[in-house]
Amino acid sequence: MAQHGDKEARRREILDAGRAVLRSGGLAGMQMREVARRASVALGTLYTYFATKESLYAALYSEAVEQFFLDMEPLLEDRAVDPEELFVAFANGQRTMYAEYGRELDLFTMLGSKSGVDQQVLERLIQATTRMTSAFRKQLADRHIDNPDLALVVLWSTATGLAEHFTGPRHAFHGLSWDETVRYAASVLTNNALSSATPDSSQQ
Repeated sequence: MAQHGDKEARRREILDAGRAVLRSGGLAGMQMREVARRASVALGTLYTYFATKESLYAALYSEAVEQFFLDMEPLLEDRAVDPEELFVAFANGQRTMYAEYGRELDLFTMLGSKSGVDQQVLERLIQATTRMTSAFRKQLADRHIDNPDLALVVLWSTATGLAEHFTGPRHAFHGLSWDETVRYAASVLTNNALSSATPDSSQQ
């Protein structure tokens, strides 16, 4: 338990409690009173840290995005990584993220003026997402992909779409597995992207 006056430790306990409540009942079932009970704080104290449950949710989401980036960073910085394996790793991470967060309230919903998310928390979430997209774009640009911005949008959208598809009920209407679908998408997308790459004149 956090020592009296240790605000960072108290915040961590609230986040841990919030994550546990979120995992058991989703955003709709994430009651602030239950979060306060699990964190052993008064409800009023909880609201001094997070004014709304959306702000608490966004803080948890931003931490998950930051951890996702740290997990992906070695691959994103490896210029010799197999592009198919990079996409598969990213898609797997997106599926995990989407199952816990994306189906409830995504980044772009939070950008709305009525989202109820604290601005500081929102900025942290945006920064975490920007770090990921920037590193991914650099990986594409370093491979001399024609129009890396467009390639990034297509790759990111495909991974997110597959994550949404397989964490919802629609995948029950076909017999395809997540692994074979993601592998197929990785093969098609990366082969097409690499076929449009501009030759590196320094290696000619």
